[in-house]
Amino acid sequence: MSSKKKGTRGATKKTKYKDEHVSDEEEFVQTFDVEEKLRSKDFPRFFIKELTGSELTIEYLQKKGFSLPLFIREKMGLYMNMPDSDFTISDVRSMVGGKRMIEVMNCATQQNTEMSMREWEEFFLDPERPDAKLNVLSLEFSRTKLDALITAPRVVRQIDWVDNVWPRHFKEDQDEATNAMNKMKYPKVQKYCLMSVAGCYTDFHIDFGGSSVWYHILKGQKVFWLIPPTDANLKAYEDWTLSGKQTDIFLGDIVEKCGRIVLAQGNTLLIPSGWIHAVYTPIDSLVFGGNFLHSYSIEKQLRIAEIEELTKVPHKFRFPFFTELQWYALDKYVYALLGRSHLQVDDETLIRLFGEKFTRDEFRRKLEYQHLTPQELYGLKAIVMFIHALPVTRKNVPSLIADPVSLIKDIRTIVETHKQDDPEQAVSGKPLLFWTGIKQEKSWSVKAKNKARRDLKPEKEKRRERVSCKSCEGCLVKECGKCSTCTSYPKRTCENRKCEQPVLPLQSVCHFCGLDGWFAETNMSLIDRPIETNSLMECSSCQEITHPSCHTDYGVEGQISDITPNSWFCPKCMKFNPPSEDELAAKMRKVEEKPEFVVHGKSDQSKSELRNQLAEQIMSASTKPIKHPSYVFRPPPAILDAGQVYERLKKNGSESIKVEELVVLPVFQYLTTEEIIKCGLVCKVWHRISLDPSLWHTVNLTSKSLFLSDKKKHTKILTLSFFTFFLRNRFFILTSMCCIKADLMTHYLYC
Repeated sequence: MSSKKKGTRGATKKTKYKDEHVSDEEEFVQTFDVEEKLRSKDFPRFFIKELTGSELTIEYLQKKGFSLPLFIREKMGLYMNMPDSDFTISDVRSMVGGKRMIEVMNCATQQNTEMSMREWEEFFLDPERPDAKLNVLSLEFSRTKLDALITAPRVVRQIDWVDNVWPRHFKEDQDEATNAMNKMKYPKVQKYCLMSVAGCYTDFHIDFGGSSVWYHILKGQKVFWLIPPTDANLKAYEDWTLSGKQTDIFLGDIVEKCGRIVLAQGNTLLIPSGWIHAVYTPIDSLVFGGNFLHSYSIEKQLRIAEIEELTKVPHKFRFPFFTELQWYALDKYVYALLGRSHLQVDDETLIRLFGEKFTRDEFRRKLEYQHLTPQELYGLKAIVMFIHALPVTRKNVPSLIADPVSLIKDIRTIVETHKQDDPEQAVSGKPLLFWTGIKQEKSWSVKAKNKARRDLKPEKEKRRERVSCKSCEGCLVKECGKCSTCTSYPKRTCENRKCEQPVLPLQSVCHFCGLDGWFAETNMSLIDRPIETNSLMECSSCQEITHPSCHTDYGVEGQISDITPNSWFCPKCMKFNPPSEDELAAKMRKVEEKPEFVVHGKSDQSKSELRNQLAEQIMSASTKPIKHPSYVFRPPPAILDAGQVYERLKKNGSESIKVEELVVLPVFQYLTTEEIIKCGLVCKVWHRISLDPSLWHTVNLTSKSLFLSDKKKHTKILTLSFFTFFLRNRFFILTSMCCIKADLMTHYLYC
């Protein structure tokens, strides 16, 4: 997770786990005793700010900044996902892959060696393993099965530049699970798995690119020594690194103040940008964490990048695409504050990044003056100065930014406009940088996340709004075309159309199994999903959406609503938080199991008789009256009331007489076929009236010719002097046509 951790003192070499896998050559001997530093009282718990998970928010960072290490004792309120405490190294191996090659640092020689994940598992779990201090600190597991089980704290995801600044389509298109630079499409530093045996010590270092870091101790224990990134301390760190005397000098002894904190299982620590820290592992440990750049430490991040240049850190151990990320950050601020972007992308990518045209226009329309925090304002100036100081060959302008000069001019405009911003008004509690476009995840990622959702119980998701059923009387009301919602742009649902029975959206999934109302994955196509067969139920008390069959048996039954579809009081709420008797009596009924319909037929019975028996059972079990069709054909003709038409014309005036079906239809009955077709092209109302069945008893094709179209010529195949097509028995005619078509297709397939 850092340039120091990656081991820059020795060449990487490949090895295999054996008893003699630890070489004694080039022994790295420390003249100071780490155990003594653990017992020393010279390193009290300086600098640490302890918070609860719910206190760590965007608002806190906007108000206080991110300059001190943040210690969170419990993960509750951080909105991050972690495996259960029984998760082991074997689980890591099964999800990352036993053949995955990982870098292992030997604390005795300070050299990195390569080992397969399977060999590492054998070493770590061997009760008689050699007394070797081996450390795995650079296993980045994004785009593996483990990726779906681990989620960074919510505040980290809200400010991480890789998520909110780097063009998201590059990250979504990443397939390679390893950290091969030639196959990396985004800075792949967000999720690390750290596995250390007891006694491992990582000397003082700064995480690459001045990135901040989050750690969560799943198992074991860690001890951190922390040194603040003051100018004097950073200068001491430079001299200490270049002196080559790290084995003789404990950096915490030569700086003014060095703090120490012990992290136990379940603790989380966030270390700000530039903090110099060392880590000791008292017992075997399994830790998850990640690195991130953000807007509240821009100046410090750039300062650390300069130190990496001075100390000659190899490029493979630096933050990937660091300079390109600065360019994208500038462009994202221009879009967030001025409503325009300098990225040159195709239309499909534009939608993935910023949304459809309506979404982009709506974003610009709602754009308001947003105050910037001092860290952001000074940081934007620092980025411009950093890029300006780079030689032309190392400015690394991304290919998507065609005009970097215009981008710099826009940043200058922002700095001039916002130099008088009020820090207090900059505390909005909302992230400024985010993508407004459509997120596209590959099928493997969706499946992995659905599986993780079933394996882990996620924190309560935001409740989905219900949608209209499109079948009740309120949904079938015709739009008036006159109210404010009908005449507005963009057009919205008419005020007269109000759904009486809103239903759950199709994307809703069960809280327990992660499947939709038809017991399928939400991304699965070719699944018939009629709304009336949705088996999901939403609890009116706890708003939890579940399948009734997925619920734990609490000894009581759920109560289904008679009014709102897919709504009930779940068994858990009925047990521990029951509704009032009046509410139950008015709206609820007991859950009833669906009757099973079984037909016991005889061997000599036909299928039609069996179907009739089954139909009789279903009809007798149903409480709803059977509705018989009034007409043989569909759609039935509208029943028009002359009295109602007269009253409407009297109220609205004679202008609407030309669109009244009762008036126009008798006129159309005197027209010829050709004239009716022309009238149907006048407007939508006349087109609908022209389709009335009473107008199409006969179709007169006298003196009309039918032609067969060909590329080279038109061949006249049939001339009708007089042809009358009767449509009264349309069902018979259409059935005959389908049979003819089926016979032709069969002949084509078999001949």
